[in-house]
Amino acid sequence: MAVPGDVHLRPRRDADRRHPDDGRPHGRVARCRGRPGRRPAAGAHRRIDHPARGALRGRLLQGVARHREPSRSEQRPDVRSAPDGLHGAVRLRRDARRHRVVVAGGPRRRQSVEHVQAPRPAEGTHRQPRRPGHRRRDAPRGRTVAVLRDGEPGLGRDGLHHERRRPREGRRAVAAVVLGQPRQVLSSAATRLAVWGDPIAHSRSPQLHAAAYRVLGLDWTYDRRQVSESDFPAALDALDGSWRGLSLTMPLKGVAFSAARRNDRRAQLTGATNTLLLDPAGLLGFNTDIGGIVGSLAEEGIEAVDAARIVGAGATATSALVALSELGAQAVEVVARRAAAVEPLRELGERLGIAVTRVDFGAGGLAPVPVTIATLPGDAPVTDAAADALTAPGGLLLDVVYGHWPTVLSRAWERAGHRAVSGLGMLLHQAVLQVRIFTSGDPDVPLDDEASVLAAMRRAVVGD
Repeated sequence: MAVPGDVHLRPRRDADRRHPDDGRPHGRVARCRGRPGRRPAAGAHRRIDHPARGALRGRLLQGVARHREPSRSEQRPDVRSAPDGLHGAVRLRRDARRHRVVVAGGPRRRQSVEHVQAPRPAEGTHRQPRRPGHRRRDAPRGRTVAVLRDGEPGLGRDGLHHERRRPREGRRAVAAVVLGQPRQVLSSAATRLAVWGDPIAHSRSPQLHAAAYRVLGLDWTYDRRQVSESDFPAALDALDGSWRGLSLTMPLKGVAFSAARRNDRRAQLTGATNTLLLDPAGLLGFNTDIGGIVGSLAEEGIEAVDAARIVGAGATATSALVALSELGAQAVEVVARRAAAVEPLRELGERLGIAVTRVDFGAGGLAPVPVTIATLPGDAPVTDAAADALTAPGGLLLDVVYGHWPTVLSRAWERAGHRAVSGLGMLLHQAVLQVRIFTSGDPDVPLDDEASVLAAMRRAVVGD
């Protein structure tokens, strides 16, 4: 029989030249030169024939010198198989490469070891019936899996979700912490809110708040109620534990400030409270009108001013002055008929570091300013001459009125080619601060997905 020229072994009978699957123990243990330690080679299939720990009990050994398994599958010659589990210690670059194996007590022999191509159970290496371990099988083939056939699930035929907006199911409200009292939370049973004032029929706060709580997934109610200044104490005492808070409009901002156990800094500066939070420790007062003015001006691109003008000297003018101080104003003109009405604003300006001066209604020659804030009621009598005098310097007009729109001032501003905005922006941004207070107890804590809340509130009062 012709043999390769590199075979130089003496002809002899080799007891190990038998089929490795006969189950008999091997007498000689081999080790690969260069591998760490003396244990058999570790590979992905090191326990293929001995799943139990302990002695191998005559089963197949890994890492011994014996007859090599075929390098190709008998059924599928195109698929490579694992060569005796030695791949854990063999690093080869090609399919077949020489690797020297030393057998204890015997001569040196050169054997060909195939490089493993895939970490899977070797094919054709386990044929013992009724034994645990990997069964002989064909190599797995890659294929695609149809998850949704024809756009529908295969089981149950459940309908698919086509809602484009974010799902509200699963959104749960977190108990709000009482401001200044870390271990005390607002009651989750308090779900009633309302806006009080006189008159109150024109208020659009219910639409704003209802839209916000729908987006937040809160089952709260927000109503309106006509309450006069004299009826306010009795109406406040009649509230039970189901109430969470109140929004206050004129003429209740002053009495609400006095009723609150504690007011925030903005309310303390103005002496006006337009938001009451009912917590177990007492009423907490806030002024969100200031933040509403700041937010409305920011939408128009005004985030800093040096000088400004306020038309009117009432309670809203006080909030406007504080808002202008937060924008960095150093000088503010107040247009008012009575000098006595401007005096409280002058004193507040000294506390804020703002020079407040009075200008008579209808006076001409006014200096240009970037913004004018009108705080007059919608039905306030303003002559066309006085409106034209205020319009001449130009700039942006923020008229806090939104129920009687357009006003005399806004029409004069538009005739002159200047921009005038209503109080809806102010109402919107101050309402966002109120929602923050009612949900978390803190106007500085943003809402969850506040952009979506703000968009829903805007649609509720302005439309798409």
